[in-house]
Amino acid sequence: MTKFARNGLILWLLASAMSVAGLSGAWVINGSEIERIWFGVAELVLVVLLLINGFSIKRWVFDQSNSLLARQVAWLCVLSLGLCVAGDVVNRNFAQLFYQHGAVVKHDYLADSVLFFAPGYLLLVLALWRVAVAKGVSNRFMAVSGGLFGGVGLLSFFTMADFSAGDYVLGITGSYTIVIGVISASGLWLLKAYGGLSAPRAAWLVAIGAILATVADALIGNFWIYGNNGEGFFPAISHINWIVYFGSQALVQQLPLLLAADSKAADSATV
Repeated sequence: MTKFARNGLILWLLASAMSVAGLSGAWVINGSEIERIWFGVAELVLVVLLLINGFSIKRWVFDQSNSLLARQVAWLCVLSLGLCVAGDVVNRNFAQLFYQHGAVVKHDYLADSVLFFAPGYLLLVLALWRVAVAKGVSNRFMAVSGGLFGGVGLLSFFTMADFSAGDYVLGITGSYTIVIGVISASGLWLLKAYGGLSAPRAAWLVAIGAILATVADALIGNFWIYGNNGEGFFPAISHINWIVYFGSQALVQQLPLLLAADSKAADSATV
């Protein structure tokens, strides 16, 4: 395990411990206002530390690898997580804004956060697409699989949405289900690029991270935005989502290290 993977694991364990504390009632975020704010700040500190770990990965790749692809992907991963962190700030809802876009969905600020998460995750899809193309995966395969997974995501939207929620919330969350479906497809692209079932452990971990990103957003849609007749199962779902989401981000940020290792192995083989 690299030091960067170890850092991600430690941060995920801390984030998970906080969420378990919230779920068990040991740290009640629906208690006092100060307690709620401190909990949100602590979560943001952990994800910012994960972002710093991503910057450290980027710097290491630039120092240790001559691979242009690894360097490009390192930047894409950092920018992706940076945008997602901005979305995390919105989701903490420090100002306690509810029913901002209608009278149906209480936690409709989550739709606002998609304005950060959607481009953030699209950068991750772009990074995985770049890797797959470099490894010989056909654009046709990626277009078909991406379309199928995106279509499944859109179909799932029709099973969970409350169509009285208003055009803004429905438009953003509906289109975003396509994006989160494609994220899982991009994990499949990576596995195909590295030999399918025989792909190395590092590739599997990144692919699992991409799939977990879809799972995390599916949890939000079903149980935080539209669940419980628009009231959401808050705060329990926020804690469960955080465990899955944080683990996803800790895994996918390891992608540049996989490419750097590839480049080093290729250089050694030519010596």
